[in-house]
Amino acid sequence: MPGRAVSGTIDPVSDRTVEVPNEVRQKARAQGAEGIRWLNRLGDVIDQLERDWEVTVGATLYGGSESYVAAARTSGGAEGVIKIAIPGNALSNEVKTLLLADGHGYVRLLKHDEARRAMLQERLGPSLAELALPIKTQIEIICATLHRAWEVGHVPSSGVRG
Repeated sequence: MPGRAVSGTIDPVSDRTVEVPNEVRQKARAQGAEGIRWLNRLGDVIDQLERDWEVTVGATLYGGSESYVAAARTSGGAEGVIKIAIPGNALSNEVKTLLLADGHGYVRLLKHDEARRAMLQERLGPSLAELALPIKTQIEIICATLHRAWEVGHVPSSGVRG
């Protein structure tokens, strides 16, 4: 895709080639030495998360700029998404929201590690743009999803989803 050039880095510890989107790479580098260190250690972090969470990390996913995002598959065969935030981007508020929502209008959070600024989320289907639905239908879907998300404050403490 135009404007979505990718740069690969080979992690010096893991020898894993990690395809980092330019937008993510640029924001990480803007963090200075800490961002460069993050880029250089990304393959090692992915290797650790694969072992710790019993997942296999696959292809890089594009569209974001604050985190490295890639497809993942759990040892049980479930599809997921792994997200590792660049330095300066704590995930604590996002983690709290996703845990509270428990899939109610939001993606379900499967695992998280605040120290590594990493999350494993369920994999959703294609984006609305990919479905090529009429704009009116897309707006109806977005509104229904927002309605479910806004109900999070009213989710019963038992965790029952509506």
